[in-house]
Amino acid sequence: MLFLLTITSTFLSTALTTGATSVLVPLYIYPNDSTGNRLPLTNKINAHQGNLTYEAVINPNSGPGGNYPNSGYITSIQNLTANYNLWVIGYIPTGYGNRTLKVIEADIVSYAAWGKHAPVGIFFDEVDNGMVAGSTKIITNAVASASKQGFQYPFTLKIDNIPVPSVQDAYLGAADHLVVFEQAYGNYGAQTNAIKNFVDAGDATTDQISILVHDMPSAAQDKNLALMELTAKFTGERYGSVYLTIFSLRCWGG
Repeated sequence: MLFLLTITSTFLSTALTTGATSVLVPLYIYPNDSTGNRLPLTNKINAHQGNLTYEAVINPNSGPGGNYPNSGYITSIQNLTANYNLWVIGYIPTGYGNRTLKVIEADIVSYAAWGKHAPVGIFFDEVDNGMVAGSTKIITNAVASASKQGFQYPFTLKIDNIPVPSVQDAYLGAADHLVVFEQAYGNYGAQTNAIKNFVDAGDATTDQISILVHDMPSAAQDKNLALMELTAKFTGERYGSVYLTIFSLRCWGG
């Protein structure tokens, strides 16, 4: 699944053009390739020192997995972070309000037990948009628990839909980034107004907003047109982080 990292570099120029401050990489694979070599991502990071920060979301086993990673995995993480403008963030699913705070906190503690090899931040996936009773409190308490365990910036919440007005301020106050779009390229145009209205209606700034766009056109001409279109739509928005790929959502797993 090395293609995820290759495609990140393919669309890197768009991230730079849009004013995005980071590239959010769903690194749901072993951080080295099958031969133990560093992934192509490291070369791209090194080539753009000073331009961008990379936020690599690691996901050993639908979260930390409960066990300390093997030495090969730890070495791979060290290879990624050494001398590069990359932050490693630990993936934790929240189950759209169906995982209890106690279970989520157990994942946080598992990552913290990695000691000096622990991620710097947490990526909370499957965050309910406020429709499940009590889910917002679970998320805000989980972020607070992560902070107490020593995790710092960034805390990222991935919400499948724009959060309802009653919970927007709570999520914005808890998180550094909100991923409010993880859909196919063909759906992005219809969502731009919703994203803009979300920013305008609350205390969000656009650099808190992150988007993940999959199923980008793969043919060269179509791809260039798509990049031009997205660049035009992104202009002035300054998203906090972006990720674009020609592959489908299922390719980065989770």
